[in-house]
Amino acid sequence: MSTNAQREPSSSTPQPSSRDADSTLLAMLLQDNKLHALLHALLQDSTFRSITELGSVPPETGPECVSPGEVENAGKQILDEDSRLETLSQNGTFRAIIDRLLSVLPPAEYAVDERALSCITVPPKPDGATLAEYPDGWSECLVTNEIKNKILSTPRFSTSLAHPSRAHRIGSAPGKGLGIFATRDLDMGDLIYVERPLLVTPSCTTHVKIGHPQDWTREQLERGMAFVWGQQYYRVFERLEPEAQNAFLSLANIHTEDGSWTAHGICRTNSFGIEGLFDTIGTTKAPYAGVCKEFSRANHSCGPNVTRYFDLKSFAFHFSAVRPIKAGEEMTVAYGVLHDIRSARQKDHQKYKFDCDCPACGPDFELSDQNRLDIMASAGDLDANYAAWLEDKTLPKDELIKTSLWWIKMMKSEGLESLAIYRRHLDAIHRAYVALGDKENAVKYGTLLGKWHQADRGLKPPVTWLSDPSRLQKRPDWAIRTQA
Repeated sequence: MSTNAQREPSSSTPQPSSRDADSTLLAMLLQDNKLHALLHALLQDSTFRSITELGSVPPETGPECVSPGEVENAGKQILDEDSRLETLSQNGTFRAIIDRLLSVLPPAEYAVDERALSCITVPPKPDGATLAEYPDGWSECLVTNEIKNKILSTPRFSTSLAHPSRAHRIGSAPGKGLGIFATRDLDMGDLIYVERPLLVTPSCTTHVKIGHPQDWTREQLERGMAFVWGQQYYRVFERLEPEAQNAFLSLANIHTEDGSWTAHGICRTNSFGIEGLFDTIGTTKAPYAGVCKEFSRANHSCGPNVTRYFDLKSFAFHFSAVRPIKAGEEMTVAYGVLHDIRSARQKDHQKYKFDCDCPACGPDFELSDQNRLDIMASAGDLDANYAAWLEDKTLPKDELIKTSLWWIKMMKSEGLESLAIYRRHLDAIHRAYVALGDKENAVKYGTLLGKWHQADRGLKPPVTWLSDPSRLQKRPDWAIRTQA
């Protein structure tokens, strides 16, 4: 996803020469364009250097005869001269270093066989199908058998995608690289776009473990895990259509310096979590996430105007307006937990290497922090207050309504319409008007409540029971507050 860091298209990943077919690891590294950073880290690594201290016999006699000096020299050549990469791939010293790399990082071990990750295409792709024929496209997925079965056994799975009239464009966002902007006015609850993700992958490393020496540091272990995951992500990336590969590679990658392979880094930078899709490994939930061609370019805001929902039946994200959006306005999403105070939100932002400059993170952040804490605390008494209000007829008729309207005004000022607590206060107002037998206002707030549900779940507003006057008047709580 786009961040406040510059988001410029990256160059295509270089393709390996056919002459290197005998070296799978070398081919992968060349494909991923991560060789420089990985070797640079290894040259500083005492474990790797000690393994290479095996003599000074010419490297052509075997990889076990690479000296530290040769490692250093070959590594510097690679780091300093990008243009020599293909030439060096034929150099005996260089190839010996690569073989040594394979020995330093043990192969991946899966915790249990049924957790083994495999690649699948969702929905199943017809033989010879092209994106021109099937513009809704497919998702290439790296999943366990458990998740594969869950996806394919979903009732009405593989339903076609909804196609609302286009309401967005991708353009330059000052200080942020690229962003998404509205091309027409939108109302709360309007469906903006439905997008099937390019890739769906695990969003944590719980699925895979690696064997490693007991004295490895955390940094060495993280580097080893990045290497293992790089191979897994490259497997699923390879399955994308060329057009989809190019779109994927044009997304931002903020993990270019930590050993992550390109495919893994782009997924870590741009993925949206997929609610309800996770493996249960022991007591741990191991979730999945998806990268989108278009909406992964949406920038963050601590008061976003767009919310998302993943529909398993169509295997697609639904992006909807959570409040009115004007034509030309930037569409934003939340990268973290909105109701947290600024210091906690900043920890989420640092994962994406940007500093948020929205009003809630500005000079008056302390007031915003307190507002967010108070807003979340306001939910606790809603049901108890409603019961007391029904019982005590001496309380003002509009007491609950005024209270919830006050909280809704505060949430609007903070841009927190996407929170569930916003819906709860809308519901409290709607419920009060139903209890008062006020048809006009019950319909009004029932409509707003329906639009919130539409934005939150990408569904058709449930107007038949929230805003239909004839149905409202048949409810058992209709006008109950007015009864003696």
